[in-house]
Parts: sequence; C-alpha cells; structure tokens
Amino acid sequence: MHLSVHFCVVSRRFSTTQENNAKPQPQFSLSAVSPFGKEKHNLVTPHCKAFYGSFYTFFVFFTTTVAKSVLTKAKFAIIILGGGKQRLCLFTTLQLQIKEKNNMPIPTPHIAAKEGDFAKTVLMPGDPLRAKFIAENFLTDAKLVNNVRGVQGYTGYYNGKRVSVMASGMGMPSIGIYSYELFNFYGVENIIRIGSAGAIHPDLKVRNLVFAQGACTNSNYAHQFEMPGTIAPIASYSLLKKAVEVADREGYTYKVGNVLSSDTFYDDGKGSVVWGKMGGLAVEMEAAALYLNAARAGKNALCICTISDHLLTGEELSSDERQNSFTEMMKLALEIA
Repeated sequence: MHLSVHFCVVSRRFSTTQENNAKPQPQFSLSAVSPFGKEKHNLVTPHCKAFYGSFYTFFVFFTTTVAKSVLTKAKFAIIILGGGKQRLCLFTTLQLQIKEKNNMPIPTPHIAAKEGDFAKTVLMPGDPLRAKFIAENFLTDAKLVNNVRGVQGYTGYYNGKRVSVMASGMGMPSIGIYSYELFNFYGVENIIRIGSAGAIHPDLKVRNLVFAQGACTNSNYAHQFEMPGTIAPIASYSLLKKAVEVADREGYTYKVGNVLSSDTFYDDGKGSVVWGKMGGLAVEMEAAALYLNAARAGKNALCICTISDHLLTGEELSSDERQNSFTEMMKLALEIA
C-alpha cells in the first residue's frame, strides 16, 4: 500500500488572501493521496507562524495517523525555488510506502499458526482427516501449522508450488471464522473449498464434480454486510476458469452452476430439493459464507464439490469413501492452487 503526503510552505508574496501590508506569514497545506483510491484528501490546512510550526503539525498527523502502519520505505525531498525574502517558496514531499498491521494479533483464538505459515492459496475440506489425507498423500515437506480444536492445517509443496490445506469444519459459521481470519490476518489470497455435496439435479451422479459458480442460501449470513438489497455470492472467475480447463484436460465429469448453501442438514421442511427447479445442482453448507467473505476482503474463492449422495435417487457413499476417495477433486484443486 502506498501513501503520498505533500505539504508546502509558501511566502506571503504568493498569498492572495491577505492584505498587502500585512506581516508575511507562511501558509501550510497538507494533503494525502489515499492508498485505497485515486482521490486526494486535504487533511489539514492551518495558517502557521513559522515553517517549524508547519513541520510540527505534519508530524502530529504522521504519528497519529500513520503510526498504526509499518513504514517500509521513505523518500524525502526539499526543493527551494527562487530567491530573496519575497520570492521564497519551500516545497517538501514525503512519500511513504506502508503496509497495514493486522487489527488482531496472530495467532488467533482459532488458528495457532504464525505469520507466514500459510501459503497464498489454502485448500479447505470440511473434514480435518481429509486435510491430513491430502497433506500425507499429495504434499511434500508438509508441516502441521495448526491443530487448534483438532482443525488440522498443513503447509507443504505440490509440484514445487507452496500450498496449504486446512479444515473448515461444518457449516457457514465455522468456515466464516476460518476464512475470515485467513483472508484478513494471514494474508491468504485464495481459498478453494473441497467438500461433499448432495445432488438435486437429475443429470448428476455420485462422484461427479460440481463447480459452484454461485451459492444460493437459506442463511442470513449476508445480513451483516448491510446491503440495500440481495447480494449474490459468486465464485472468483479466475479460479473457476482454471478449474474448468483442468477438468476438461483430465476428462473429469463435472457441472458448473448454482449450489444451495444450507444452514440445515436435517431439513424438517424437505425444502432442499425444491431448489432444483431453479437449476440448482447440489446442496452443501459452506460456499455462500466463503464467497461473501472473499468478496468483502477483495480475495478469491471457489467451491469444488464431489457428489457424495443423491437426494433424488437415494444413492450415497460411505463415510470412509467420502474421506479418502475424492482424489479427482483433490488433484484438481492442487493443480489450480
């Protein structure tokens, strides 16, 4: 993140707001170019009696506003234009390159990893044992970086590429916590959820892959963002495009479309299947929260699911098969990580 701060002291001769006979007093102006946009903000424009007063005012701003950031580079330049008492113009520019500090220190209450322990891309199965299976069977030099509450997280290498895998637990509240902390505190850029889903589309079969382009939901998770309407949680196109390319190259059977992220597994109203009439492909329990957290943080997310059971036909896989047999999904996610 870059912050450019400009302040200048201009002699009385260049001021058009004072009377000609008035005692010359330098004018001080301070402005900053926001690191979050192109707009320029005037932070303070006091009239100061001396340059040192201006300098002091600037550093009051500096210590109160920038002290919460880490200074990594500074460039300082002073240019004196003209000559003589009436023509002196002093212009000073201070350019700062800073990076934001985390609001919450790490480790967090839920993740024991240290700064830098996670790769830029994290695969997130729901099951901690599936995370362990991926680390042991697909990663080299895998290191356990988190095991708080049994939520195992590993970082290693896949074909020379640094990748992390950590469980999310079940449901939107759980993945909401872990994805938020990874995105906002650990500097993770991409999260790829890899999990199981129940099919609600007649063309899908057990072990087929589903790429969740969008995530409908019966959850109120999005309410916290206070949008004046209904937000549509969607995947990051760049990750989705890569997933489709790898699936086509490898000959995997898949569908791309909407899933339902449900707050309930045991649905007393039997409402999950109804989403099929609107083209819904499958039901899972995490994607919507993950997509919303990614959107809010300006990061990337994709949900890839393997069909573990079919709500229309009754076909299903055992728990052991769910834990260890979804290798196509695992390999695909690692390829695009």
